[in-house]
Amino acid sequence: MQTVNFTDALAAVKVAMPRTNEHRQRFVAGMAVTDAPSDLAAWVADHKAAMAKHRATERELRASLQERFGKNCYRIACDGMVHAYGQMPNSTETGWYLVCEADRALQYLETGYR
Repeated sequence: MQTVNFTDALAAVKVAMPRTNEHRQRFVAGMAVTDAPSDLAAWVADHKAAMAKHRATERELRASLQERFGKNCYRIACDGMVHAYGQMPNSTETGWYLVCEADRALQYLETGYR
């Protein structure tokens, strides 16, 4: 196994690591304890590419939710649940209700299901 200068590695990870708590949780969840990248620059580049792809799909998801529910009438919680504001299903009440998980919403978006 190659020796890694941890000070340099930590500095490179801090540069690549997103600044919000939600993204930090995804970043840490995506790393296994056994991950010891031999080529840190390649790992950082792969991580940046994955985060760019995630941001693009999240923008598409938010655009789709805004189109369906209206501006400021939906929210994606930090645990990945999508909530919408409006008349609740099977009720005459208006309020926030659970729509689905963000992963399921992305599947619907990819398959064209509305």
